[in-house]
Amino acid sequence: MSQVMNVKISAESRTFILNPPLKFGALTIAQRRYCVVRARLSNGTLGWSFTLDRGAPVRGLVENVIGPVYEKVFDGNPAESWDVCVRSLHPAVAAGAGLRALSLVDIAVYDALSRSAGLSVEDFISAPDVRPPIFGAVGYPPTASAEEVGQEVRAAIRSGVRGVKMPIAPTTEMTRQRLQSAIEAAAGLPVAFDLAWTGRDAESVARLVDNLELAWVEDPFPPGNARELRRLKDLLDVPLASGDEESHLYHPEVLLDAGAVDIIRMAATCQ
Repeated sequence: MSQVMNVKISAESRTFILNPPLKFGALTIAQRRYCVVRARLSNGTLGWSFTLDRGAPVRGLVENVIGPVYEKVFDGNPAESWDVCVRSLHPAVAAGAGLRALSLVDIAVYDALSRSAGLSVEDFISAPDVRPPIFGAVGYPPTASAEEVGQEVRAAIRSGVRGVKMPIAPTTEMTRQRLQSAIEAAAGLPVAFDLAWTGRDAESVARLVDNLELAWVEDPFPPGNARELRRLKDLLDVPLASGDEESHLYHPEVLLDAGAVDIIRMAATCQ
């Protein structure tokens, strides 16, 4: 990282129409829009990153706010460039779309630098050699029947996964039927449940998963609700996970200090 380099940052948006739309509880998602960021080093090496923009102006922030500053200060050390951007652009990048945009730039630059060095990102940053168990994402679309979910779980297990995770369905009855089918098909392997931020309050979420043998319950409420998470954690008899899409510089400290979860979820593309 000591080699002096220049970098050029660019971004574009890509939209995919979902047919049929995804229905998570009362939430309907008809399209997915992504922001794709590219970082080109002075030696020509290209790195990239992408994530859902969640309807926010992430591309505009990369192109008009973060990119110009990053290009001026970058000299080969992405850690120092990150710090400069956070200090000088704090009102724009402390949370939300701005932090998501800065995170995408950061990942794209690390990708470019590791490619330039002929290394994986893990080796480039000297990350510990950790090989976590692979979980399979099942139950999509959320309208798939309980029988279809069971078949999918059995197929996922045959492929070698160590457990599965599935989303909430359009109705409470359908959600519980699908979860029960997945648990039976998993035959003792862990089944995790994603509420996709559709929970109303701690009590309703606890009732939804009552007496179900789940590995954990994740993302019950929209980001920023540490107190309700703590209430839910006290009601559940299975682990609670949250933090994905928490686009704030104070994450995960707030959830940890509040004792609000058992498992912290991290998303490098927005944190």
